[in-house]
Amino acid sequence: MVWFVLFTLVIIGIIFLFLEITVIPGFGIAGMLGGLSLLGAFSYSFYLAIFVAESGISLGMAMAFITISLAGGIAAVIAGLRIFPNTKLGKAMILSNEQREEDGFVGTEQGLELYLGEIGVAETDLRPTGYGRIKGEKIDVKSDGEYITKGEKIKVIKVEANTVTVEKIVEKAETEVTKEAEVKKTD
Repeated sequence: MVWFVLFTLVIIGIIFLFLEITVIPGFGIAGMLGGLSLLGAFSYSFYLAIFVAESGISLGMAMAFITISLAGGIAAVIAGLRIFPNTKLGKAMILSNEQREEDGFVGTEQGLELYLGEIGVAETDLRPTGYGRIKGEKIDVKSDGEYITKGEKIKVIKVEANTVTVEKIVEKAETEVTKEAEVKKTD
C-alpha cells in the first residue's frame, strides 16, 4: 500500500509536469501541482524511512526511490518532448513554416545606412522617438536621448538594424558663442 501511494504521487507529478511543459505554456497550476506531488512523494518516503519503523522502508530504499523517480521523470519528459512534436496536437501547435529572404521576407528595413551623416528636419517632436524628413523621405527616427522639437535640424549619427539615431544640429548657439568671443577680443 505504501509503495502504491508513493508511485501514484510520482506518476501524477510527472503527468502534471509533462502537461505544463508540452500543452499548457508558462509555469502555472499544473506545474505547481506536479512539483508539489513529487515533493510530497519524496517527503513521504523520507518520513516513512526515518519515523515509521514498521513501514519496512530504510533510508537507502527512500534514496533509491527518489533516484529512480527522478530518472523516470526525466526520461518521461525527454520522451514526451521527442514524441509530442510528431503527434497531431504537436503539429498543430508547432510552427513549421520558414520565412526566408529569397521568398521575400525581410526582418528589418534595408537601405537605411544611406542616411548616415545626412541632415534633415524633425517632422514631429522627438521624445526620444518620432519622425524626421531626411533626403525628402519621412522616416522613423530616435534622438540620442535629448528632446528635439518639431522643425529643428537633425543629423543622422548612427544606423543599427532598423533604428536611425539622430542628434540636434546646434547652429544658432555656435554663432552666438563666436559673436561673444569676437566682442571680448575687441574690448
